[in-house]
Amino acid sequence: MTAKLMVAALVFITAFAVYLFSAVPCITEDDSGELSAVGATLGTAHSPGYPIYCLATKLLVTSVRAGNRAYRVNLASSLAIAAAGAVLFLACLELSGSVIAAAALALAFSFSQVVWAMANVTEVYGLAALLTVLMLSVMLKVCADGNCRGTKYFYVAMFLFGLGLTAHYTIGLLLPGILWWAVSNRDRVLGGRWKGALFKGLLWSLAGFSVVLFLYLRARTNPVIGWEDPGTLGRFWQVIARLRYGTASLSQGGPPPLAPAMIAGKTAFFFSDMNANFTYLGSLLFLAGMYRFGRDKRLGWTLFILAAGSGPGFVLLANAGTDAVSRELMERFFFLPFIFIVLIMAGGLKTLPRYLRGVSVLLPVFLLWHNYPELNHRQEYMYYDYGRDILKTLPPGTLLFSDRADEMEFAVSYLHTAGGLRPDVKFIDCNAGATKSVYGDGYYRIWGKPRLRIRERVEGAMIDNFAGPVYYATFFPDMINIPRFREGLVFRTKPAGEDKRPFPYDEIYAFRVPPEPEYLNGRLTSLVLSYYQLLGEYSINQGDAEKGKNFSSGVSAFDESGRWTANLGFLFHQKNMTDAAVEFYLRALKKGAAASDIYTNLGVIYEQQGRLEEARKSYETAIGVSAGNFQAHYNLAVMYWKQGAWDGVIEEFTKALQIDPSNAGARRYLEAARAKKNQAKG
Repeated sequence: MTAKLMVAALVFITAFAVYLFSAVPCITEDDSGELSAVGATLGTAHSPGYPIYCLATKLLVTSVRAGNRAYRVNLASSLAIAAAGAVLFLACLELSGSVIAAAALALAFSFSQVVWAMANVTEVYGLAALLTVLMLSVMLKVCADGNCRGTKYFYVAMFLFGLGLTAHYTIGLLLPGILWWAVSNRDRVLGGRWKGALFKGLLWSLAGFSVVLFLYLRARTNPVIGWEDPGTLGRFWQVIARLRYGTASLSQGGPPPLAPAMIAGKTAFFFSDMNANFTYLGSLLFLAGMYRFGRDKRLGWTLFILAAGSGPGFVLLANAGTDAVSRELMERFFFLPFIFIVLIMAGGLKTLPRYLRGVSVLLPVFLLWHNYPELNHRQEYMYYDYGRDILKTLPPGTLLFSDRADEMEFAVSYLHTAGGLRPDVKFIDCNAGATKSVYGDGYYRIWGKPRLRIRERVEGAMIDNFAGPVYYATFFPDMINIPRFREGLVFRTKPAGEDKRPFPYDEIYAFRVPPEPEYLNGRLTSLVLSYYQLLGEYSINQGDAEKGKNFSSGVSAFDESGRWTANLGFLFHQKNMTDAAVEFYLRALKKGAAASDIYTNLGVIYEQQGRLEEARKSYETAIGVSAGNFQAHYNLAVMYWKQGAWDGVIEEFTKALQIDPSNAGARRYLEAARAKKNQAKG
């Protein structure tokens, strides 16, 4: 037993050492800023509150003094997942009978892309994984050792199940597998009075789940971070039931229809992701385990049901499609089914020849080598820098509204509260997540235009009654009808007629973009793009074409689709910086953004420059991309008018009117063109 524990400790140390080296040194994307602030201040996280996580991370922040508070909270993920890997080793050992193979599979789990990514950052999944593996170890011991008898094993498993629910609600998908385990092993864990045992098991799960009462009690002490303020029974229920999102919903919005094509696509996505995380060798071991456990109703079928419910079952139930964004959202939850899949792999080892069992040792080595470049986030400071930059240039006593989406609200909230940065600033999260709602209790469940109308009314009144400067951190200044003006990365509400003062924000802002492209996933890339675009637009609005081009080149460097680059081309065009506009239009087209409007605008510039043949080709290309482009037809007709090509004028105005029959200008000029053509004939 001592030797087993020593190897388990070695698995833990190995995984934790890798995580420690690759972990994010401060706040990062997703919920990091919020959860870091919650861990530092013992607050309430977003629905459903995650009370066990809040308590555990606060304990870690208090007991560990190395690094900033966000880094200490990040260590909670690393410690929990490394510990889960160590417990998983002991479980794999029960099934494989090989210490080396069990250690290899436990480390393969630890170094799989999904699991490693969750160990790197501030997230709740690590604690959920650890509680799940502890529960599973109890269940496995009963199945593997016939001498383990007694309802105490069932009660412990149910208590850990209830406690695990407070770490993450997807653990609820394990209930069918747990009940199957209890029923198929009823002679060992339920006894003759199985109905009473099941009822007591339910009570034990409720005892574990009772940790959620912390949310209600803590909210009544007015914590710094109190998501949806669950200090009343109504709001407490709203939080733990996830009413803001929909109790069983992965995110806001209704589920896509589960047509046969969608079911096939989602199922294929899960298994392709499993293969991507564990390679073909892992998939082979999984199939071998399926074969071995096919007739084992006590253990094998339990593992199958647990894996199916938390894996393909979760994907099918999730209100998300199969597009790239939805897939990225869903795969982070695969840490749960991967636990059971690894155990099935461990069972499959005994059915394979010895040389294949030995090859399994190479699996964690390959995963470590393959995933390290992408998952080493040791130099990731972008959210930290961006949040500091937002706060850095605000005048003293500023009222700051933020609707930059969750990540930036959370980043600024962490820096402002747990980090103690700019205590003179009054910070308002316009989504009423990181700060209490200033919009009324009903605001939490109002979306769309009604929410924007509430914002206009409440924020307008606050601005009118606030004596100091008011700023917005936003990316869509036209979202609500409150005039705002760019100042670097933020927008200021100014009195009418106040002069805009140029300021060299680029000289005092800091934004460290790692040189390795592997660092930049979709969210981080969007952050980089928004940083450069906001500063580019600010410079262009100030009339500084050179700085505008420099920042815009930063956008173009990270913009794979060309959409962001095209937007800057439009802005250059609006400011009559036509050379820069052409440059960025052409860059956008080269990246594949073949928008009809881009070609139309290029045609306008070429026509102004006297490059009529190029203008004509641009208009025709715009029409080729979108035959319904009214403006391209209209502009082409005007160009033909200047050349006296009346047949072309008539043809293009006729097509324009087919698109927009109510356009009086096109109709008037069409009649005039026909008259001029008749005059020319006469």
